[in-house]
Amino acid sequence: FRQLTSEQIQEKIESAPDLSDGKTIEVSEHKRYFIYVLENAKKHIYIQSPWVRDNILKIYKTHIESALKRSVKVCIKYGMKPRNRFDKVGIDDKAKEFFNELQAKFPQLFKLKTDNNHSKILICDDEFMLIGSFNWLSFGGENKDDKENRGETSTVNKNQQSIKKE
Repeated sequence: FRQLTSEQIQEKIESAPDLSDGKTIEVSEHKRYFIYVLENAKKHIYIQSPWVRDNILKIYKTHIESALKRSVKVCIKYGMKPRNRFDKVGIDDKAKEFFNELQAKFPQLFKLKTDNNHSKILICDDEFMLIGSFNWLSFGGENKDDKENRGETSTVNKNQQSIKKE
């Protein structure tokens, strides 16, 4: 903060999401919370999302790299095994390419894991987690064609035992 002007500090304080215990966040708030975690984590970030799409990942690429440059460990767990030939694959080629670059550039800090799991979880420094229905790396929070947003919610959880379990 020492290098920031008072206006910049005030802006950061006002833009910080409410992390009070038991908070439920709505679909439009997820992106703001995700960017907050990527910009403010000090030790590690855990992201679990069934699918990864480059068109959504591009929103967060510079934030993820910035976290890694600050020596924040980032672990991304994704994957849902397709049940049939019509199911979408867990990750698209461009996203996989970006993750491969991160693994080569930050081998001690960036981990990518696959799993057959439908959970949607975001953990910041063992301080809090968001767990809910929002697909962190495959849904941007907006619908096309100005249609009503689909319902997506998550809760902020600060329970240390629950965070460690996840």
